[in-house]
Amino acid sequence: MERVAPLALQAAELMERLGVANVHVLCGDGCRGLAAQAPFDAVIVTAAAETVPMILLAQLEVGGRLAMPLGAPGRTQILTVFTRRGARFERWEDAACRFVPLLEGPEGAPQPPGCRNDSAGSPQM
Repeated sequence: MERVAPLALQAAELMERLGVANVHVLCGDGCRGLAAQAPFDAVIVTAAAETVPMILLAQLEVGGRLAMPLGAPGRTQILTVFTRRGARFERWEDAACRFVPLLEGPEGAPQPPGCRNDSAGSPQM
């Protein structure tokens, strides 16, 4: 899922040129995930937010994992992995990293970095 249309098109063309048939590139709001295709065994978020969007965790299969950088924009973040265990989530912090901020909505939408947390509080650990 890529929110910038020209980047999504470029990625799709590259996958086709490389003969990669098991990857589908979509243009849209990655903060929302893809509920119509859920549940997922794995989700990789390649942009940082201060908190994990609950809507993405909700789209995980039991035993599924979500990996994403967590932390403030412009600062060192921590690559964090969440594993769904029924209604609970295990959290594992892996390594320091630095990613672009996760942005919500269509390309060019004015907003502060990071997706809204669609559920009050943190994931149940």
